[in-house]
Amino acid sequence: MERAGAGEHRERLAAFGARCGSAEVAEWAMQANRNPPQLKSFDRYGQRIDEVEFHPAYHQLMALGIGAGVSSAAWSGASAGHVLHTALEFLMAQAEPGVCCPMTMTYASLAALENQPELLAEWKPRILSSEYDGSSQPAKAKRGATIGMAMTEKQGGSDVRANTTRASRNADGSYNLVGHKWFCSAPMSDAFLTLAYADGGLTCFLVPKLSARKVAACAPSLTWCITPAWTAFWRRRHICDRRWRTPCGTRPTAPPFKESSSISR
Repeated sequence: MERAGAGEHRERLAAFGARCGSAEVAEWAMQANRNPPQLKSFDRYGQRIDEVEFHPAYHQLMALGIGAGVSSAAWSGASAGHVLHTALEFLMAQAEPGVCCPMTMTYASLAALENQPELLAEWKPRILSSEYDGSSQPAKAKRGATIGMAMTEKQGGSDVRANTTRASRNADGSYNLVGHKWFCSAPMSDAFLTLAYADGGLTCFLVPKLSARKVAACAPSLTWCITPAWTAFWRRRHICDRRWRTPCGTRPTAPPFKESSSISR
């Protein structure tokens, strides 16, 4: 840390390291691994909701890391911010590496959003928030937000050039994305950086998990992969979690197989 110019953060890192190594946090990690997330596709009325239920220990770990700045420290103006981020991430991983995935994606998302100033202005305050909000509601109503990524597909894996998800532009400048994603960690993130082919080639879109837009009625989608689901507050879901997959590791954030018809900007 001294050699990399981040020596002034010694006390902050020592305190966070002690917390990560505490018996209480170790118990959270064990509980999160013993009780992996559960996909809840439908509510009691048969409406599609695609909620992922996490054990309370998962949320406690997320609150610990985000509160400490794992996802935000690099962009907060602190000296040697990316070095600080790396050290915080390393310490968090000693407690539970599974929750580092959503925090790392949230950290990385700002670099991509800088290419779209209006999106950056809207999302940056939520991403830099030190308050974790695990509730399922549109990001505009939340104190803080996490960002996931939906890149790979069954037929291509890491070769994203083989992706088949397509993006068509709407009259209002937004896009409609139709396709599937084979691997998507942290499925309850508030938005996802998602790859799809647009007219100009393979493009990265920001796809919100939920929309606050109010509509008059619920009608089945014409696309093959999703039937829209609505909550009691008329929030439309953009992404449909079709199937849950069990990984060899990172059980607290097991990735689902996703299919989606999504509105993005």
